[in-house]
Amino acid sequence: MEGWESWQRRMPDGAIDSEQRVALQRPVVERSLAGAEQLGRAYWRAVRRATASLVRARQQDGAVELRLLGRAPVLLRFGPPSLEASNAHVTCSYPIVGGFLTGRAGGELAFEQTAASLRSTIRGFSPRIAFYGRLQGRAHVAISRRYFQELVAEARE
Repeated sequence: MEGWESWQRRMPDGAIDSEQRVALQRPVVERSLAGAEQLGRAYWRAVRRATASLVRARQQDGAVELRLLGRAPVLLRFGPPSLEASNAHVTCSYPIVGGFLTGRAGGELAFEQTAASLRSTIRGFSPRIAFYGRLQGRAHVAISRRYFQELVAEARE
């Protein structure tokens, strides 16, 4: 993918910050709240496809739970999204509120489109598993790459 960048760092408190970014030739969603919502929905579809449906998103009252085979356990739980749209950016961010893979609630998962790029960012995530970089981190990077590819392909259609 053109303009692909990825980085990750562990904060002193053990929380993880991670960002994946790809350069855009043109926007992939409209600059509106509906476009922001589309960024979130597309990510959950990418999760399901990238995991061959082993991990599925269940949505209720705006909150999202990622579950193994759509059942228990809840791997990650996100609160309802915060949506923003302006001429400069479109953003959909979900607060991380719990789940088996979470050491403690806090942080967010955010998706943002600017004129020049598309980003998938994790801020302040406290993983339960000490080897985040070898498992969860790699999974997030792979899913983000697929997410970007799918959004760009859909925008071309």
